[in-house]
Amino acid sequence: MTDSSRIRNILIPAAIGFLIFLAFTGGHALNPLHIDWIMSIGGDSVQHYIGWNFFRHTPYLEFPPGLNPGYGEALGSSVVFSDSIPLLAIFFKAIRGVLPDQFQYFGLWIAACFVLQAVFAWAILSLRTNDTVIKALGCALLTLSPPMLWRLHGHEALIGHWLLLAALYLYLSPRTKTWHWLLLIGVAAPVHAYLLAMVSGIWFADRLRMLAPGNTRLKQLAVELPCVAVVLFITTWTAGYYTVNSVTAGGFGTYRVTLTSPFRAEDIWSIWTSFGFLGGDYEGFCYAGVGVMLLLVATVVLTVRQRKSAPVASAASVQWRKHAPLIAVCTLFYLFSLSNRISLGGRHELFQYPLPAFVEPITSTFRASGRFIWPVFYTVIVFLLFRFIKLSPRKWTIPLLCVFLIFQATDLTKASKFFRARWTQPYTPTLSAGFWNDVPKQYTRVALVLPLDGQDTYAPIALMASTAKMTINGGSLARFDFGKLAEVQTQLQDTIAHGTYQPDTLYVFNTPQNWAIAQANFKGDGFIGTVDGYHVIAPQWHGCTSSCGASGLR
Repeated sequence: MTDSSRIRNILIPAAIGFLIFLAFTGGHALNPLHIDWIMSIGGDSVQHYIGWNFFRHTPYLEFPPGLNPGYGEALGSSVVFSDSIPLLAIFFKAIRGVLPDQFQYFGLWIAACFVLQAVFAWAILSLRTNDTVIKALGCALLTLSPPMLWRLHGHEALIGHWLLLAALYLYLSPRTKTWHWLLLIGVAAPVHAYLLAMVSGIWFADRLRMLAPGNTRLKQLAVELPCVAVVLFITTWTAGYYTVNSVTAGGFGTYRVTLTSPFRAEDIWSIWTSFGFLGGDYEGFCYAGVGVMLLLVATVVLTVRQRKSAPVASAASVQWRKHAPLIAVCTLFYLFSLSNRISLGGRHELFQYPLPAFVEPITSTFRASGRFIWPVFYTVIVFLLFRFIKLSPRKWTIPLLCVFLIFQATDLTKASKFFRARWTQPYTPTLSAGFWNDVPKQYTRVALVLPLDGQDTYAPIALMASTAKMTINGGSLARFDFGKLAEVQTQLQDTIAHGTYQPDTLYVFNTPQNWAIAQANFKGDGFIGTVDGYHVIAPQWHGCTSSCGASGLR
């Protein structure tokens, strides 16, 4: 392959991916100084940005490097548990000296995900065909992936489906080296634990083939296994995976795939039909799109028409045996994504079965089991494309792929309009009182009472604290230390019961019950009252009050 061919094989899919990114986002997120789209979305996106905003102010020499003690304090916080994409957070923290005061990299990451999704889709199709037009149409179809696009709702790290396509490429490519897998696993780990698990599963399927009788690469496997273990440990430790005692949580069986999920266009995901999400089924969202469904129908028809051809049948049988490890891993992924509560479509639960105790650590760690449908989703589409390209008469291949792509893109127009409009909404800060300007002058930390109460109401307070280089005792975290949480909550309840407040801490109350106790027992100097709707106690307060928008009780 010439240098010009290599450049073309990157630039064409990169352009396709970037154009799709613009179609779904409008491109506003690319400005690293612009955070309105994050704050106006709310929910998880705010958690990710605030986690980074605290992390950027931590000391350079933290161990592990992903430690984020300012956000969550004693709860064992790290940048991986605010889902702030440690891969980028650690890099940008290292160059924070040249960054502006307000900076976000999430828009750059999202754009890169679209581009890399198309690039690896192109690379996969290059294993089957050299036709540029076929590869362009196929990679656009794989980039118009509803499960990936759904994560634009506010799961930035999980938009990284390109990691799954990269893993499939390494599995399918005859030129894959050990270092390729080590690099991919090393990148996936500081992006997101779920993507790491899926990439590792595909790597495992690839390496299972080395165990076949007569395989001469067993020595390579013996060297590779400890190397993978070392890479996994270094990258997960660096990102901060081990800052909590346990990463388990409830929800397995709720955040699942249903048997009809590939055909259910929930919410905004089709112009033809729409269903509502039920419970946690949104995590298993894997609507394929009308274009992919047409690809499925066409491939089935072509296969049936040629079923009597002995060479074709024999070749298909060889392929099934060759890819048996991947099929087996994808089957396990699919069964796990269904959970132990099998549902036809959300409303119609068919049956459930008990799980053995030894799988509980897995089900509680990866509680959103529905996400594990993603590698299955891409594996099926890739093999459909391979099969279609192989069986379709050449004069019909490109026209039919054009039809599939047009239907896929048209089907998703409602979603693209939704996200473009959503990401242009302005954000109006809710902390407008001058009171907040004086807070960092007197206090070094904020205590939420209690740390994880209040849902999204924590966000403006946490944003203020992170920008002012203060610390906060809670907020929103994907995982945390339950033992430490209990200790912190007990200490706070003792504090408000006795009115013994720390002079370096601003206390913000999230629940009426704790606020009522605090009012009844406050006996020190300082301010107690309401500011911009937040109930606060400011011990030994020396700043402005009524003149700064604060309504004090004392």
